[in-house]
Amino acid sequence: MAVERLVQEHDVPRGAILVAPAAAENSVGSEIGGSDAKRGPQAPAPEAGAALHGAIAVSLPAGDLDSERILAAFREFDARDVRIGRDA
Repeated sequence: MAVERLVQEHDVPRGAILVAPAAAENSVGSEIGGSDAKRGPQAPAPEAGAALHGAIAVSLPAGDLDSERILAAFREFDARDVRIGRDA
């Protein structure tokens, strides 16, 4: 939601925002499933819930963006460990 806020209300280009796992072990596997799998007679059964866990890292080139507005967008959606700067 914070990414959408940045794109829609602060004019940050969607392609400039990178979202990735925060750590190498933050993965739910490598098997193709769900919406990535082909549909047809052998389509996987729908899942009751996604196997989500771990933190994500969101990075964007701040440039001329107001850092307080960026922080506010993440805080609004309960983001934790938000850092701004080259060493963030």
